[in-house]
Amino acid sequence: MRSNETKDDPMPLLSRRPGPALRAVLTIALLLVPQISLAQSCKVDFAAVEKSIARLEPSYADVLSDISCDAPTLKAHQLMCESLDEYPAGLWHMGRLDDLAWVYASENATKQEVDQSNPPRDAAFIAKRDACSDAACLCDLLISHTNDSLGGESPYSAR
Repeated sequence: MRSNETKDDPMPLLSRRPGPALRAVLTIALLLVPQISLAQSCKVDFAAVEKSIARLEPSYADVLSDISCDAPTLKAHQLMCESLDEYPAGLWHMGRLDDLAWVYASENATKQEVDQSNPPRDAAFIAKRDACSDAACLCDLLISHTNDSLGGESPYSAR
């Protein structure tokens, strides 16, 4: 008997496919890995983020992200787009809230409505965001920028 065979089953252990239960456990584990890594680097109450988006979106529904997920080339964009496949869509939703918050802050500062199809962008923030190469960097920048835009109304204001 070879070392990778059992007495009752001569088929090598390594060549057998995992059963349905093991496949389910492995699938769930793989799906949770991005959540765990984002949760560890970005301790955010995503329900509060969603609530803030729901509060701002009726007034700013036409404001779109400056990031396209069709073929993202920057690491920061890839990380944000990949989060769309997660639940909650962590970095993407944080970015959505930040986009809405920036337009809200711009209108409050200028006392003029902006063109929501072409809103003003914070070029300095975008340059910093686009230079990020990991979720922790993105998380920190998004929290800081959203806090600057919303102040005490930010879901992160306690940070």
